[in-house]
Amino acid sequence: MKSQILIVDDDKDFLSYIKALLESKGYKVKTTINGKKALELLNENIPFDLIISDIKMPQINGYELLKIVMANPFYQHIPFIFLSGLSSQKEIRLGKILGADDYITKPINEKDVLATIKGKLFRKANENKLEQKIKEISQEDREIERISKEKPKTSDIIVFIMKWDDLYGPKLIKSYPKSEINSFDIHSFKIDKLGNHLFQAMIPIYGQSQITHAEDVLLKIDYINMNTYIYFDAYIDESTRSKQTQFMISVIAPNINYLQSLELKRICRSISSTIKQKHNLEPNLKENWIEINKILLPEA
Repeated sequence: MKSQILIVDDDKDFLSYIKALLESKGYKVKTTINGKKALELLNENIPFDLIISDIKMPQINGYELLKIVMANPFYQHIPFIFLSGLSSQKEIRLGKILGADDYITKPINEKDVLATIKGKLFRKANENKLEQKIKEISQEDREIERISKEKPKTSDIIVFIMKWDDLYGPKLIKSYPKSEINSFDIHSFKIDKLGNHLFQAMIPIYGQSQITHAEDVLLKIDYINMNTYIYFDAYIDESTRSKQTQFMISVIAPNINYLQSLELKRICRSISSTIKQKHNLEPNLKENWIEINKILLPEA
């Protein structure tokens, strides 16, 4: 199936040019001249795989469009790229701070633009495969289906660490809180099973060979009506068959939006750095959990 891309730019000549370029590479492309019309297209429930937007436009500019997209759970999973003539480092930093997946400046280099688009679509396709894999695995466990009928409470925020064990496969190493909270009993097999499912789903997507850099993903887990943010990494370990220990840091919560996931990435990257420096998969998670609560429940 061809990927469908939405391009937003008030320069009609540029729209015609970029549309022709992407269509020549096999993409389906829809174009519009400002953010307001882009939202009208999004509201038509067209399954866009990527949004590319200029910044300086009438009615709703690129920054405003990105904020609206990021705040809407139906759109926020769509990768968003700024393609703009605003090329100062200040503008580029602002675009990324607001949550853009990438920032390309005009005049464009066709090869760079096509490579960026291909990379974002590849990541999006992997996330779709991951969600499907989790669903397939979860269907094998009726107990997990029973949990799906229990409505989670807003305080159900859990951070936990899994690792790949050569003998046992995915193994729960540490979690916080440690006691039973609302609909999840961390001491029971439930969180262990969920973590096992997530880890098993990550492996076929990102591979179980040498991990050269961290991967992260934000997912909705429909069967428990929760969101999860996953940070997947590894450190060198000569005692293992693969010569590295792979681990997964995950945050489970009722709601996690894209902008919050950027903050979670910062926290998980810090946890991962500590793990990799000390080769210790049992860091103190309490302070991290408190910080995560402040991000996900700012009113608390």
